[in-house]
Amino acid sequence: MTNFKTRLKNSEIPLYAKGFSHFKKAVKYAKDVVSGKIPASESPRLECERFLNELILSEEKEYPYYFDKVAGEKICCFMETLQHVKGKWARGEEQNRYLKLEPWQCFICVNVFGWKKKADGLRRYVLVYLELPRKQGKSFFSAGFGLYMFAVDGEAGAEVYCGATSLDQAMHVFKPACLMVEKNPFFKKKYKVTVKKEFMELPDGSIFKPIIGTAKDGSSPHCAILDEVHEHPNDELYQSQITGLGSRDQPLVILITTAGKDIESFCKEQHDYVFKNQQVPIKEQDLTTFGMIYSIDKDDDPYTLESLIKANPNYGVSLKEDYLKRQLAIAKRSPKDRADFLTKNLNVWLNAKQAFFDMTQWNDCRDDTLNIEDFVNDDLFIAFDMSAKYDLTTITLTFVRKINGYKHSFVFIYTYLPTDTIEDITNFNYKLYQKYVQIQSKNCPYGTLITPIAGSEIDTDYLYEELVMIINKFKKIKEIVYDPWRTPSVMNRLAKNYAFLRDRIIEMTQNTKNLNAGMKEMQSAIISKRLHHDGNPILAWCVSNVISKEDNKGNDFPTKANKNAKIDGAVCEIMAQNRIELYNPVRTLTERILNKTAIGNI
Repeated sequence: MTNFKTRLKNSEIPLYAKGFSHFKKAVKYAKDVVSGKIPASESPRLECERFLNELILSEEKEYPYYFDKVAGEKICCFMETLQHVKGKWARGEEQNRYLKLEPWQCFICVNVFGWKKKADGLRRYVLVYLELPRKQGKSFFSAGFGLYMFAVDGEAGAEVYCGATSLDQAMHVFKPACLMVEKNPFFKKKYKVTVKKEFMELPDGSIFKPIIGTAKDGSSPHCAILDEVHEHPNDELYQSQITGLGSRDQPLVILITTAGKDIESFCKEQHDYVFKNQQVPIKEQDLTTFGMIYSIDKDDDPYTLESLIKANPNYGVSLKEDYLKRQLAIAKRSPKDRADFLTKNLNVWLNAKQAFFDMTQWNDCRDDTLNIEDFVNDDLFIAFDMSAKYDLTTITLTFVRKINGYKHSFVFIYTYLPTDTIEDITNFNYKLYQKYVQIQSKNCPYGTLITPIAGSEIDTDYLYEELVMIINKFKKIKEIVYDPWRTPSVMNRLAKNYAFLRDRIIEMTQNTKNLNAGMKEMQSAIISKRLHHDGNPILAWCVSNVISKEDNKGNDFPTKANKNAKIDGAVCEIMAQNRIELYNPVRTLTERILNKTAIGNI
């Protein structure tokens, strides 16, 4: 390891860094978060803990990183030369117009720019992921970091891009940056900044500009700032920036966002990567990624002031207490406003703009220890939905156990998809299917989340054989409920070949009358934690996509927000929950007569 100089003599410390006041604020903030003095969710706690631990580890000769206090002070001092460009602070007296870093902001700034590699003295972090509720000053980070990387960082010919899905969103970063430059004549003159409507530039060719969609080939970003990443439909813009970093010594990609409503999005994927990275021991972490996800913990009651304080680090500063209390009161009073409250004010991930099922509660029902082999002798309700080509063919197996007098459901899902669909790169869900077909699962029949079926569609013979496999394995089948589309021939074969099933095969027409009760029972089971699942992401995706088409009597029918969302697995479980609630093992004479064709219509 190169012995790069990591310590300065007192005489070498620049005047602006004397006393290291911002570094001290950051350390105090980290200690207060770790001790619980400042309420914070798990992600900030873990990042603060890592920071404090690494300050100690960095003293060891073999540890690859050191903390440059001067660099940490430099970014903070620079940020505080910038002025507010909107709101009451922008209108106030001049001495009050300058940005003043809060301790949590100091912590982020000194971490991103202060950690360096001992081998060459270059910055350590390449990816920065900041996920915050609304009104926390995200544009302040975006514009300030962008200007620093554009002019102050010392990169010749720097290319700084602020990317978004629309010009309007990209301008949310670029326009404040331009206004900050215009309000800082010393900065503008020192670096000879030319400000134009579409871009800013320096005499050495450095450029700061907004980009929409995918950047053209040939770009070589020194810094890429992607704003409101939860709105990005895919990772194309991100990949276009990542692939251009190779020619830069210390590039930075900054993702700034609020939580979204699509748990299968690129943004949620980044969220999960950062959070999981924080949860493993330091020696196993990706140490080039820095992340802060301000939210609540899974056991917190979201409808309390304490949760709002925990999730909003700028509570009482840019975000007034009265405003948040009003949002809280609205969410308590109005169920239709709760989704926006959770995502925008608490930074909690949901799915579908009018999601019927609360995915936070769904995740609370997850039990990774569940093994389908442990339920061979339990009561079983089978539900299935057969597709032709583009939709998923799903079979849910719901085992029922009575616990303290209540029915508890233990849910597993088998998912099938034709290979032509899996390999169709024009399919909107192509990347998702490619991922699921490779993920291993002990609770799926052939070891992966999706069972690929050769060809362009799944035929009824194949489905019949799959059901026979289930029937032969599990001993206490109570009912098989199915969507009648394309499946009567399969049911008739089962009834013919398995006499004991003849009065247990239930056809369920897909209408509000049949599915309303199942939706409400499933919702109740989730809320009361009587439903248990193994965390299968396909089932979670399907459940999260369900929205309700409500009639004028308040009855619910499951539908989806758009054609690319899939709800097949959720509908299967809704059918199963309907039958579990109605299940009557003693058939009446009328039921037996109506069931003479082996198919029970309800």
